[in-house]
Amino acid sequence: MTDHIATLFRIEAGLLAFLLAFYALCARERKAPYITHTVYSEIGLVLFAVLATLVALTFTHCVPGRFFQRVADVTLIVAILATLRRVFSIANRDLRLRDDKWWLVIPGIFALYLWKRRKRHESATNISYEHQPLSPGQDLMNAIASAGWRRHHDVAPVPASDDSTRGAEHPTTLCFVTRSYRAADALLLRLTSAFLDNGAYVQYTPCARHAAEFLLKLKSHGRSGNTQKDDKEWRAKAAQIVVVDAYTRHFGFYDSIHDEKTNFIRRQLGIHVVRCRPTFAGIHTATAEAFNWIKKRETNKGNGARKPALLIFEGTYALVDLESPEQYRLFVRHVIPSERMWGSMFTLFAEVTIDQESQALLESYSDYSVDGEQVLSAGEKV
Repeated sequence: MTDHIATLFRIEAGLLAFLLAFYALCARERKAPYITHTVYSEIGLVLFAVLATLVALTFTHCVPGRFFQRVADVTLIVAILATLRRVFSIANRDLRLRDDKWWLVIPGIFALYLWKRRKRHESATNISYEHQPLSPGQDLMNAIASAGWRRHHDVAPVPASDDSTRGAEHPTTLCFVTRSYRAADALLLRLTSAFLDNGAYVQYTPCARHAAEFLLKLKSHGRSGNTQKDDKEWRAKAAQIVVVDAYTRHFGFYDSIHDEKTNFIRRQLGIHVVRCRPTFAGIHTATAEAFNWIKKRETNKGNGARKPALLIFEGTYALVDLESPEQYRLFVRHVIPSERMWGSMFTLFAEVTIDQESQALLESYSDYSVDGEQVLSAGEKV
């Protein structure tokens, strides 16, 4: 029994050293401090195993000693399995920028997954919903312009097209940086209303405040005063909105009010909410889930083509307090070009605070821009 306990101590010490070295390496090389936040559970398990081993050593020749030895064995196995899963989860975020299906990055499985996906696409006979974007009509393009957005002088305007046109991409990226959420809301309310009034979807992903703050303003925006008519119009618009809650898991810190407000959005406002895990990879995964929700809703209605959609990423730069500016720019470099290729996706990054390098990156991808402070100073009411 003494030899077994000595072996446990060696394994525990080795695992503890591995955890500290691995997480320190990841946090330094990947410049993602959030990685160190996940080490607590694994270290806690190892320390609990060490404690059980010490108790077993104290009662070596007694029944409690054998019991705590078994506890140490089981806890150590759980710690090793948890560490293994965490390693693949971190690899999944690095290799796929996703926070789901972590087992896909296990050597061999990922290669098999990619091979099956290529074969599936090669053998597909029908164009899928994802690859049938409806071109935005001229009414929608005019609505964007009337909302205060102007194309960059070196970008040609999108030609007029009928909503029945399929396959055209018309990629469009919008961005703005302002100093307050009051100015941001003045822009977002007009643009979001323009999309909803034209029957398009809106995917709203706030990272620095809870979604309820903006959605309550959106509900009251442009109301006629006729309660029955306004409520009917809102129900139709609410069905076109999906929220990715990227605030609660990052900055909510488990305060109960955030869950209460999320339930309010679902039950009182009638809007679908997708919960988001921490990190940029968590946002990327949640937005994919939101896209699939829209896809399911449209295919259930018998629509085989994909309507234009406005994808709002609000205050995303706030996550650099938990990760890093480099991770933010990596996220932007993936999301914007990818959504431009999908077609009929209007990607909007709305930032209140951002460094100059990241702002220049956003503007380099942008087709439309607007000065949020000018809109606010012009007397726009929120």
